[in-house]
Amino acid sequence: MNTTSNHTDWASFRQLPTHEAAEALVALLAANHLPVRVQEQKPHLDKVYVGEIFESPFHVLLPTMHFEAAEHVLASQPNDQALPNEFTDYNAAEWQQIIETPYSWSAEVYAYALRQMQLQGYVYTDEMLNNYKQQALRQMATPKKANTVKLTLSWLFAALGVLYLMWSPALSFALGIIGSLAGALLLYSTKTLPNGTTVQVYDAGSVQSGRWLLLLGGVATLVGLTLLLIYIS
Repeated sequence: MNTTSNHTDWASFRQLPTHEAAEALVALLAANHLPVRVQEQKPHLDKVYVGEIFESPFHVLLPTMHFEAAEHVLASQPNDQALPNEFTDYNAAEWQQIIETPYSWSAEVYAYALRQMQLQGYVYTDEMLNNYKQQALRQMATPKKANTVKLTLSWLFAALGVLYLMWSPALSFALGIIGSLAGALLLYSTKTLPNGTTVQVYDAGSVQSGRWLLLLGGVATLVGLTLLLIYIS
């Protein structure tokens, strides 16, 4: 299923493990007059770079301006199915933690937690719930520092790429590509928050390292390729 819109700022709203699950979500959102489509997507190199494993290749895409409306649609759905066993013994403090971190859970679990707390006499105003969401968004938007070991290896590849230009242009070319890719990933990696906002994945220090890696790797790649072409000719 695929609906279209004049909006061009599309982003991944949910990642689901099967095409059937993605199509079911598309049908629900489309029934609520939201522009939506499914896209199968392979893991990005930046996810490999930071050592994360993603098992949900089907992305449900929405224009970012409709993310909040889609969240409301999901939260308003009745939850007649039993939750997984891991939630059966949750106490009030654990339900409260779910409410305070709404984007770390499915909309169904969040709505169930809210109902459980309300049944126990807790009252949540719209302002309180919105504050929880804003706090969660600020935490999710905080950029992270690049993995130290992988960053060190990237620097090593880029530096060796420049160093080996006089002895092995082919090796310099290969090492330069690795350094350039690592630098580009640090410099350009972004993520889309649940409210549709796009932010940098890595902190300022990591981004600065990315610039230098891209520069060093680019020099090694271009000069190495030039020398290779000269030797071949």
